[in-house]
Amino acid sequence: MTRQDIIDYCLTLPLAYEDYPFDAVADDNACAVMRHQGNKNEEIKRMIDNSYDLIKPKVRRKTT
Repeated sequence: MTRQDIIDYCLTLPLAYEDYPFDAVADDNACAVMRHQGNKNEEIKRMIDNSYDLIKPKVRRKTT
C-alpha cells in the first residue's frame, strides 16, 4: 500500500478527515494526520481524568 492508498482508505471511514498540523503546504513530504470529528474535547477530557490516578504522586508516610 502506498501512503495515498492509506489516506484514501481512512477517508472512507465515517467522520474521518485529513489534517496537516505540522506543515503549511500539504505536499508529499508533509506529515498527514488522520482525525475523527466525533472525539475531540470530551474524549480527551475523559482520557486525562482516567489517567490522572496513574501519574499523581504517591504520598508516603514515614514510619518511626
